[in-house]
Amino acid sequence: YDEKVAATRAIPLVIQRQQLDRAVALAPDSAVHHNNRAVVLQRLGRDDEARRAADRARELEAARGGGP
Repeated sequence: YDEKVAATRAIPLVIQRQQLDRAVALAPDSAVHHNNRAVVLQRLGRDDEARRAADRARELEAARGGGP
């Protein structure tokens, strides 16, 4: 896990965002992709977009029976 996290952090945030945009486009019902996108958007200072992505992740997780 630590190696995976380190490798992810080595990828510039803008590229991570592009990759996650594609991942969401390919799997729009993936709560994980929306959540990861929210994290990257927040790190980029795009708080409104991050909040929407996080909200969508929570909706999807709740719909599949997960979450709080």
